[in-house]
Amino acid sequence: MKESTFIDPLVIQDLETMARNCSGVLFDRIIELNLVNNTDLMIRLYGLCPQNSSNQTISFWEEVAPALIVYTLTFLLGVVGNLLIVVAVFGYKRMKSSTNIFLASLAIADLLFCLICIPVKLAKLFSFSWTLGYFNCKFITYLEIVLAVSSALNLTGMSMERCYAIRYPLKARSVCTNNRAQKSVAFLWILSLILSTPVLFIQVHKKVGLVEIVYWCTRDEEQSFMWPLHEIYVFCVILLIPGVIMSVSYGLVALEMWRCLKERKNLSAHFVDPSLSNNRQENETQILRRNRGDKKFR
Repeated sequence: MKESTFIDPLVIQDLETMARNCSGVLFDRIIELNLVNNTDLMIRLYGLCPQNSSNQTISFWEEVAPALIVYTLTFLLGVVGNLLIVVAVFGYKRMKSSTNIFLASLAIADLLFCLICIPVKLAKLFSFSWTLGYFNCKFITYLEIVLAVSSALNLTGMSMERCYAIRYPLKARSVCTNNRAQKSVAFLWILSLILSTPVLFIQVHKKVGLVEIVYWCTRDEEQSFMWPLHEIYVFCVILLIPGVIMSVSYGLVALEMWRCLKERKNLSAHFVDPSLSNNRQENETQILRRNRGDKKFR
């Protein structure tokens, strides 16, 4: 219906009442009356909703305050804690070990997430639309996945390095070196950049709105079959595969520790009970004599 078309005053009054109450069915009623193209009416109805009233403000802060507190604490603790780790590892030579290199890489990933991604998520709490443009929509979403994948891969690499060092301590001195750890970390970051590329094709910069044109940074709803596949893919890359590898690595570490404790317990028993130690020495002496061909045992 065009703007010049007559509209029943009772209908206008009903729409204005719904607008003042910020009714969720207002837009459905406008579509039903075919008034979407009536720009003046749409703008007037849009302005009647008391967005800045005290009740709306209280409700807004009740919803936002918990998330705001969590994001703020996460940001402060994450920046301070991870920054201290990076300074400690790279600022003191004696702190540079293969394990600490993986730990510093993990701290860098978490630090970047706190500095870049958390402020963006915090800004989303106060904005209905995406105002950072097309490039940032793609880049920040991609960076979130990269940092998450990098954290998972660094934890996985650290678990494998610790497993090898504990099970083969002598070989680990020549294998688990700082140089190889640095190369491994660089490889894991490159792998993270590659594994995170599918999100670039899923996330879109979408134009929405009738009265006011705004943009959302959201998943592409037109590719309904691709988004669930991407979620499964991210689950496997970030949780499933690293979780299985870390479980196996730390399981082997636990078995090795149990074996060492069992051997130490046996040695302690020989020291506590001398007869066990004497019997063991006699048995070993008899075995040596047999091997040498002692005449007493021929």
